[in-house]
Amino acid sequence: MSFKELLIEIGPEHLLPEKLLPSLLQIKPQEIDQAIALILAEVLIPGSQGLNQGLTFANNLPESNAKGAQLQASFRAIEAGGQLNINWYEVFNYVSQYLFESSQRNIQPSLASITQFLSSLDFKQEPIDIFLNYEWWFNKTLLYILHTLDSSQGGYDISLSKNLAYCFEEDKNEPPQQQQQSPQPPPRNILKFINIGKLELQVITKIQQQQQQQQQLSEQDRKLNVFLNQLFEHDYRVFPEYILAAALTVVEKSQFINDLIDTLFSLLMDGDSVALPKVLKLLKESGLVLGKLCDYYKIRKTVEAGGKIMRSASSIGLVQDILDVFWQADIKLAVKLLVEASLYGYDYKSVIESKLKDNQLKAQFYQALLEAVDERAQKDYEKGQQQQQQQGQPQPIPTNHVFLKIPIVYYLLEKLKSSNGLIDSEKLKNLQLSLLTTYPRLINFGNGHDEAILANEEKSPFFPQNVELEMKTYYSKMYNKEVEIKDIVDMLVKMKVSDEPHHQDVFACMIHSLLDEYKFFSEYPLSALASTSLLFGALLEKDLIQGTTLTVALNFIWESCNQPQDSHLFKFAVQSLYNFKSRLHEYPIYCKHLLECRSLSAHAKMYQIVKDAANGIPCAAGTGGASQSQTGTPEPTGPKYQSITVVDKTIGYTKQEEPTESVRDKLLFSVNNMTSDDLRLNEIKEFLTENYFAWFSNYLVVDRAKAEPNNHELYSKLVKEFDNVIFFEYVLNTSLKEVDYIVRNFKDSRNERNQLKNLGAWLGRITLADDKPLRRDHIVLKFLLVESYDFKSLSLMIPFVCKVLDQAQHSKIFRPPNPWILGILKVLAELYECADLKLQLKFEIEVLLNSFHMKITDIEPSTLIRSHNPNPTALAAMFGIHPETVTLANEISRLNLESQPLENVQVPFPQPQIVESKFPGQVQVPLPAEQQQQPQQAQVPVLDTSFSTLLGTSIFTQHANLRRAFQASLSRAVRECALPILSRVSEAVLTTTEALIRKDFSTERDVTKLRNSYQKLAQQLSHSMVLCSGRKLLAETIEATLLQLLGNNPNEIPMVELNNAINANVGLCVDIVDKIASDNIAELIDEKMQKYLYVREHHPPSEPFVEEGTSEYSLRLPEPLGLNSNGLSAQQLRIYETFGDNANIRPAEVAGAAATTVGAVAGTAAAAAVAVDSAIQPAVVPPPQQQVVPEEAGVSFEQLFAAITANCEKAVQLVSEVTETRLSDLPPTHPIMTCLTQALAIAQSNTLKYPELLLKAAQYAVNCLFTQTHENPMCNEIYVVVLDKLCEYSPSTAKDVTWWLVHSSDQRKFNMPVILSLVKVQLVQPTKLDTSIGKLINESQNPVVVKFAAGLLYNIFSSEEVRPIALRSEFGYTIDALSKYHGDETEEHKVAQEAVNKLFAKLDEEKKVDGGDVTNQLYGQLGYIFSEWIKLLNHGEDCHELQDEFIHGLIEEEILTNPRYFQVFFKAGIEISVTAFATEHEIRSRTQHETYLAVDSLAKLIVKIVLSIEGEGQAMDYFKKILSVILLVLINDHEAARSANVGATSGNWNERAYFRFFSSLLSIWSDVGEATSQLDQEFFVFIGEVFYSIQPIILPGLTFAWVSLISHRMFLPKLLELPEKQGYPTVVKLLMAVLKFQSVYGKDANNHDVINVIFKAVNRVFIGILHDYPEFLVECHYQLVTAIPSGYTQLRNIVLSAVPANVSVPDPFTQGLKVERLPEINDSPVINYLPVEDLVKAGLKKPVENFLRIPSSALIRTIYSGFKLSQPKDGDVHYNVKLINALVLHVGISAVDERNTPASIGGGRGFNTKSSQVTLLVDLMNYGSVEFKFHMINAIANQLRYPNSHTHWFIGIILHFFSSNSIWGNANVKVEVQEIITRVLLERRIVCKPHPWGLTIVFTELVKNGDYGFFELSFVKNSVEEIKNIFDALAINVKGGNPGDV
Repeated sequence: MSFKELLIEIGPEHLLPEKLLPSLLQIKPQEIDQAIALILAEVLIPGSQGLNQGLTFANNLPESNAKGAQLQASFRAIEAGGQLNINWYEVFNYVSQYLFESSQRNIQPSLASITQFLSSLDFKQEPIDIFLNYEWWFNKTLLYILHTLDSSQGGYDISLSKNLAYCFEEDKNEPPQQQQQSPQPPPRNILKFINIGKLELQVITKIQQQQQQQQQLSEQDRKLNVFLNQLFEHDYRVFPEYILAAALTVVEKSQFINDLIDTLFSLLMDGDSVALPKVLKLLKESGLVLGKLCDYYKIRKTVEAGGKIMRSASSIGLVQDILDVFWQADIKLAVKLLVEASLYGYDYKSVIESKLKDNQLKAQFYQALLEAVDERAQKDYEKGQQQQQQQGQPQPIPTNHVFLKIPIVYYLLEKLKSSNGLIDSEKLKNLQLSLLTTYPRLINFGNGHDEAILANEEKSPFFPQNVELEMKTYYSKMYNKEVEIKDIVDMLVKMKVSDEPHHQDVFACMIHSLLDEYKFFSEYPLSALASTSLLFGALLEKDLIQGTTLTVALNFIWESCNQPQDSHLFKFAVQSLYNFKSRLHEYPIYCKHLLECRSLSAHAKMYQIVKDAANGIPCAAGTGGASQSQTGTPEPTGPKYQSITVVDKTIGYTKQEEPTESVRDKLLFSVNNMTSDDLRLNEIKEFLTENYFAWFSNYLVVDRAKAEPNNHELYSKLVKEFDNVIFFEYVLNTSLKEVDYIVRNFKDSRNERNQLKNLGAWLGRITLADDKPLRRDHIVLKFLLVESYDFKSLSLMIPFVCKVLDQAQHSKIFRPPNPWILGILKVLAELYECADLKLQLKFEIEVLLNSFHMKITDIEPSTLIRSHNPNPTALAAMFGIHPETVTLANEISRLNLESQPLENVQVPFPQPQIVESKFPGQVQVPLPAEQQQQPQQAQVPVLDTSFSTLLGTSIFTQHANLRRAFQASLSRAVRECALPILSRVSEAVLTTTEALIRKDFSTERDVTKLRNSYQKLAQQLSHSMVLCSGRKLLAETIEATLLQLLGNNPNEIPMVELNNAINANVGLCVDIVDKIASDNIAELIDEKMQKYLYVREHHPPSEPFVEEGTSEYSLRLPEPLGLNSNGLSAQQLRIYETFGDNANIRPAEVAGAAATTVGAVAGTAAAAAVAVDSAIQPAVVPPPQQQVVPEEAGVSFEQLFAAITANCEKAVQLVSEVTETRLSDLPPTHPIMTCLTQALAIAQSNTLKYPELLLKAAQYAVNCLFTQTHENPMCNEIYVVVLDKLCEYSPSTAKDVTWWLVHSSDQRKFNMPVILSLVKVQLVQPTKLDTSIGKLINESQNPVVVKFAAGLLYNIFSSEEVRPIALRSEFGYTIDALSKYHGDETEEHKVAQEAVNKLFAKLDEEKKVDGGDVTNQLYGQLGYIFSEWIKLLNHGEDCHELQDEFIHGLIEEEILTNPRYFQVFFKAGIEISVTAFATEHEIRSRTQHETYLAVDSLAKLIVKIVLSIEGEGQAMDYFKKILSVILLVLINDHEAARSANVGATSGNWNERAYFRFFSSLLSIWSDVGEATSQLDQEFFVFIGEVFYSIQPIILPGLTFAWVSLISHRMFLPKLLELPEKQGYPTVVKLLMAVLKFQSVYGKDANNHDVINVIFKAVNRVFIGILHDYPEFLVECHYQLVTAIPSGYTQLRNIVLSAVPANVSVPDPFTQGLKVERLPEINDSPVINYLPVEDLVKAGLKKPVENFLRIPSSALIRTIYSGFKLSQPKDGDVHYNVKLINALVLHVGISAVDERNTPASIGGGRGFNTKSSQVTLLVDLMNYGSVEFKFHMINAIANQLRYPNSHTHWFIGIILHFFSSNSIWGNANVKVEVQEIITRVLLERRIVCKPHPWGLTIVFTELVKNGDYGFFELSFVKNSVEEIKNIFDALAINVKGGNPGDV
């Protein structure tokens, strides 16, 4: 008998009361597990095992609990007996088997059965845990019961059990009465048991799966799910640590569990949970703690997160592990964590030291450390402010924030300060201020009293209130004059050195308060500001602030010095500086920075003090600084080195002098052109005599050797080969002088350091390398090193000495082991070991030793440095030099200098020097004109800076007092205006000069040419800008200053005389400012161009030089426009050599000097005109004594004309006395040039007074040109120059002269040499002359004209000018007329015909294209031909025949038939056109027509070529080849701009040029009209394909132009109007391309503005199509709406609102409108692209068609799977939206076709809800997710368009979805669908018009028809206020009532 049978026999109701269970089990011991399982199964599910109810029946919970206790007693007895062993795992296996049927029937246990069940098992550790671990079907019910069982009602409370496994071991030891001890007992917690937590996670996971799968649940299950979800949310918030512990025990963790672990851990970390230590311990045991901590910080990246991470890591010993992870991942985060780790005992210092030893990592580490400390300081500051604000509150909010400790901050800051420039100085400065503000006790830290400071910090990170109060008291007394500032300072001195913690706090608090108040100094009253300034300066003087605090304080002063002079801050700075002037010299570099402050220079006294301090001169007590030198030349400020002996001595017996200009030029030419193979020694020896040795040695050393180390070998070879002892002594002495000058005037600039090193190498090269000694009476190198050690100038002298000794490697005598050089090397070795040298200096020594193949270890260091006596006298004696000798020699030298006559001593400018000249020998500005009248003749003219010589006879120059006031005004104007003018001029000149030199000298490697050119250019630009911008400013300042000095009463001042005086004398001020600017620019441009000189100096001599970034286009252009790889040509260089000569001649210079300029540059007639222009510029206002003709009232018109003609005739007469044939061949001072200058000066000066004078003079010149004959062509050149200048002076004269020369039929004008000269100087335009001559030849066939024209053109085209005089196309009419000329047999006609034949032979010779060189030469030739075409089109007359001839010529010359010529020709054409656009802003005179001319000409050429080709197919093929070349250039241009780190929308990229090309191409093609009609279809489709290939997604830089092109009025309408709608697909592709661009780039927030502009353009394009071509949008709507991005609702509405022109649309709001009765409602719309094609591509057509025949759920799954994307698109789209649209439209088309079939079921045209199409859409809606439903409804809404059968059907389907109750699985799904429909319709309705008709119909129906209950829906009634207002407005508009009335 089985146990069950036995149990039934006895009766289960007797089992417990009688305690029969143990006895029964004794009967069946082998069935003990099955027996207990049977009983437990019956208890769990009463009746499930067929036993009597007596075992489980109970009236209430207490009774069930009692029965469970009875059963528990039986189990205890069995366990205690020891005879029976229960395997509880087997028990519950059997329970599961026994309850299988109950699980199938889903029978749930009751509250009572669970109570009895758990009560029976709660007697030992295992049973309940094993039970909870099983996955029961009633787990949800079990969880619900466990949470809701109430022990107060007699139920079993599992939370009180002691037999379950805990989540945390610490919970076991929790006191049992803890709940009663707190006033509010904690919530009941059953999640402390691990298996209950796991149970809850299992249940929640299952619920989520049900929701995702959208399973149909009963109402009870649904409510239970809701309750359990809410329960989980509660536990998630209240017991996160227990849920996390349970989640960790899950073996197979789903994504939900992993996400839950991450979220809960972040929650616990964010909240600083008290359970965090337990959780960390658990995570550590599971091996996850390191990853979780790292992930948490990678996400948060905040200071708080870092602190929490390190606090947690330190508690479990993982600090190093975490840092190791971040050192590998992100150094910035690692450094931030390292800072936090410093608070928890981590050895951060060793880590920092090791990281800083890594040179590759050092810079990055410093930057990261700066950011970490700055971020931490900001956070500490914020927390500190919060805590200080809470100090007064009764219950301050507790915080776990730990502030950085002072020692840590101090150490980190010191490390940052030692970064040696690796971090930004501005950021470091800001950090220092931030740290002092946040950690004020840092102010005195590190000064020997740290223990007292740290004792204060231990108490609180902030100053105590009593300290703050004491600080305020002291300052209050100081400002109230109760306490002297001196007493405050004395008190601070005592506090600073006190070890009393309170004193240290008060000291730091007072200093901190003072620094913190700096930002308010500008608002202080003057008295308070003065006190503050005194205190601030006293603190610096007494050395009360040091280190970082000192840096911050000095920065405050520097910032204040940059403020305006009248500001409070500037006054504060000056007063503070003055207060500690006695210590300013200790900060020389700081003082140099102060000297750069723009306002300090106005305070002369303070400026001088700072200037002296910058040179190391201390400020003497009671004085404002060192007295200024009276000579204007500052004394050397550096120390005097006794080791360098420089004496001005006479070498040889010849008196030294400067060579003449011609000798100087020849010597310099020889030096410039000498090479190592040809020193030009004979030429140099010929001119370099002994009297020039001083000058030449100075030039060789100062100008050459000091700046050109690469040429030292060449120059030293010259010195050696010259072989003259006296010359060598001059060179050596000059070299030593230059060394001494640099050393004693050293300004700590890199340029000076390099110059000194170069001089060192030079000295060694001319002495040691040539086996000549460096004598001790010249320089003692060992002594020099010792002195530099004492003077702390080793950084300057070690490189110098090393460079000197380095040349010994070329010597046979002075190489080691030479004892002299070894002695110096030993001193260097000693310095290497003992002097704490920087790495750079050590490297210099190592390089020197390496030159001798030695190492530092090979040299035994001396002891000289360590043992020497620093006394100068003793030191000199030790090296055998007696100081008195040196001093005496210097005194004698000085005596000689001072005994020279004082004639040339310059008076210094008395105002503060704005810019000091540092270039000895710099050319001075010439004297004003009046000063040249003085008899004194100075070699170098100087400026009248005292304004002692005033111009004019006004009262302001004659009256003594007014004169002094006027002079003071002039001086102040210069002082105040110089700096603004210089600032404005310098930036513009430097930028312009650099840009021009870089462009033009890209291939020039000659450093001298480069330097001379940029200096000349910069100087001339500076001069011109000063004259332009400075004159007005100076004049206004003079007037304002004088009015202020005279009382500011203009009524009492003669303003007219004042203005005259200012106008007469403002030039003096301009000259002074010009001189200052010139000196300034010379220095600045040298510094700016240094890098370009360096590149050229280090370029290999044998290789051509091309600077990086040089335009390839400039290398391909022919000379002189292009650049030659060998450098600039002489003609190109002459532009720079003569730059500004026409503007640089001052009024003081005589006409003879002007004529010199004329002769220097006049080469041709055109050059002569320019030269004369430069000569007569000063003649506008000539000096009185030099005026040729006085401009007085008595001089008549006739006299002036006579003077002009007399000068011209005299010049012509003088021609007979010369043999030269050109003006440029004449000497500069020739009388001919003087006559020319005087004639033109008279004409120019009387231009305004006698306008007719110039016309008459021009008539005279023209008459002379065409009537007189001369043997010497110089005569014609004279008249041409005169005529050119007269036309330049008077535009009206130019107009009359040009008309006569062009249009007159006078036979005299056919003078070929004269007309040729006039064409050269551009007095006659070739195109106008061409029209006139061509017309004359055609009409008259005059042989004289023919001969003249042929000869003129021959000379023009055979000219060898650098720039062509004219192009052939400019004489197109004349050439055409000459080609048609056929004369008779007369002699005249024969001569004319010969001239014509000679011309055409020349043209045929030039016409041949040289195809040898594909790149440069061929490109230049074909580019020239394209330029001819441009000129031809710009001829001005109707020249169609010439154009046809030109194209015919292109074909004949194979340019259009040879593939190579073809490609290069069109490449050159498009590049020239683009270049014309690129330079449109560079040439001010360029008109818009000139900018567009080239690109328009190219477009017209292409159209002409295409139309000239016979055969439509051949023509279009040729057109496609042309465009392929242009497209290739376009794409290369775009990508080149991209690759050069320049956005394709900027830099060298110019999309406008390509837009203009395509626009012109379309316009010209359309203008041709009928000629292109046969090609239109293929042309426009091809152009569309071209545009598609360059769409914005491929070429973003072309976006704006591209959008304009596709909407071009000559393109888009033409494409849409093509027959048979052949243009529709192209238009669709183009519109889809721009929509794709919007979709891709619209996601980038940085492109927001660009996308907005493009969107507006696209909107307008679509609106234009909607208005003019709605049929296109109707037929192609499917493709377009699927391409429109999801957010572009209005654009989608525009497409869907399109209505065919023949369809009438009724008002959707019409009362009683019946849609089904509209006549159009039965017509199907035209669909250009059937959606089934897309379904075929996706493989969905067959499943869809099968379903429409036989619906099947399996097919639904197949179709639905076909829509899902493998990867989400844009992050949140999981379905193929285009396919969904295709399916919806295809189903709609199928349904309409089926409805219109006569055999359709139902026999009517209404909406059939039972059709397979409706079933398909409904099933998909039921099966799909919410997102899928949304896409489906959107696709349906896309078909709600104008009245048609499709719109009608889709209206039906959407209303069916909204209203039907039977098609959805439950009510919730219906509400969900209704809400989606409302959202979709509302989104499309609330945007701006237009709104699709069908959409409005549906929305109106839903709102208007009460059957739908729209306003009763929950989501409508409970919507937010804004949506409610919209619904209310809809109700009113549609129904005319309120929503409540519906």
